[in-house]
Amino acid sequence: MKKAGIKHDWITYIPVDYSNESWVDKLLGAGFDKTKKTLFLWQSVSLYLEADIVKETLRKMADLCVDGSIIAQDFYSKAFMLGEISKIAKKNMSIIEKMGEPWKFTINMSNDPKAAVESFLKECGLKMTEYIQFGEKLDIEPFYCIVEAEKL
Repeated sequence: MKKAGIKHDWITYIPVDYSNESWVDKLLGAGFDKTKKTLFLWQSVSLYLEADIVKETLRKMADLCVDGSIIAQDFYSKAFMLGEISKIAKKNMSIIEKMGEPWKFTINMSNDPKAAVESFLKECGLKMTEYIQFGEKLDIEPFYCIVEAEKL
């Protein structure tokens, strides 16, 4: 951001191991103000976590949010992870797994992808407000989506 000339002195980056640390404690310890509207941008993280950790994290985000806050999240489809959609993706996932970071969490998007994602978010105390799906223009099962959500 510095190279691009984007003001960023108000942003705080907090590294966390979701499997072994309390990200909420780290966030609050860094001065997070629960009374302000917040954008949680949680992309390219959940696929490396177990489903219960993803659900717990999203529930805690919902609990921390005041009205008007947004959670932006991405999800991959189960078929994509299994290599059913792309041979290149299957090869890349094999390499990633050998590096010690296997994909663990996906959503089954084979029937009604939007409803599947919406249902998962509801389990986490969230209401989907935006949904962008990738794959249908390629005439294949959706393989990825980006969503915005807010607490119920």
